[in-house]
Amino acid sequence: MAAILQWLGGIGIIVMAITLMPIMNVGGMQLFKVSNNDNAEKILPKSKEISLRLIKFSIQL
Repeated sequence: MAAILQWLGGIGIIVMAITLMPIMNVGGMQLFKVSNNDNAEKILPKSKEISLRLIKFSIQL
């Protein structure tokens, strides 16, 4: 029973991430460009924005 709950939780996280990516205007190529960029100044503001959106979303739930 616990394995099924863990599996469902993992699927739920994947579904939520796939659902939220278009809302945050983040696609595969944007993630590749951010992860491929060596400049940390550009990555930090984007990650802060994404984390704030996720916090706001989880509070609304």
